[in-house]
Amino acid sequence: MSCDKTAEYFVSDAARAGAAPPPDVQAHLDSCPHCARMWAELPPAEFSEVGEGRLDSITAALGQDLEAVRPIPARSMLALGFLSIFGLVSTGVIAYLGTTGALMMTWLQLAGVLAAILVAAGILAITLSGEMAPGDRQWIPLTKQAWGIILGLMALAAVLFPWEFGDGWLGGSWHCFQAGFTFSLPAAGLALLLLGRGSVLSWPAVGAGAGLLAGLVGATALHLGCPMHTAPHITFGHMAIPALGGAIGWCFGRLMPLPAPPDRVSN
Repeated sequence: MSCDKTAEYFVSDAARAGAAPPPDVQAHLDSCPHCARMWAELPPAEFSEVGEGRLDSITAALGQDLEAVRPIPARSMLALGFLSIFGLVSTGVIAYLGTTGALMMTWLQLAGVLAAILVAAGILAITLSGEMAPGDRQWIPLTKQAWGIILGLMALAAVLFPWEFGDGWLGGSWHCFQAGFTFSLPAAGLALLLLGRGSVLSWPAVGAGAGLLAGLVGATALHLGCPMHTAPHITFGHMAIPALGGAIGWCFGRLMPLPAPPDRVSN
């Protein structure tokens, strides 16, 4: 019997229960002062008999603090919920504004920006659904995703559209920004309600993602309905909406209490 094998016995269930060492272990203890000293210093096993009446009182006391819980929906359902919010609110706003702007763009301008917005919305929906259940793995932090999406959309607009500063471009950009931001508010409210179904641990990050997703609603509607197709106007009048939405969501998340409500458990 070696010292390593003896050390393995020291952490076994039998040793923890206070059982006498088997003959081979005892023989090693008799011949090895070092292991014998370790065996002597092991804490003695402690046993405590709990009477039936005492066990019943403990069970009753624990039961008084238990409350009914409802599981968090599956991550796929949560992601579908965020996508539905984005899609339904965007559809309603587009139906109200019309698609005049889409008819005045090249197919690359129309499809390029629209595809980028849809991909961004899908990424945010998946990431937000993961943030609602503690323990789900996140490959890229949500705040970094938000920055990447904002800068990517602005860079895409700067590349696809001409840099022309016509008369009144700043006023027109401000007008579009106000309208698009207003159209994003219903999506922000619905996203906040859905977030309440989960157990969020980082409200600032989640708030930034939800605000950005809501802002994409306004950017989508303006992309199809606005007739002004210059890089400065789209960058500051359209893409600034999700940027501000993410910033407001982050600030709002800083005010949210933690931890999340106790009646939410992961599935």
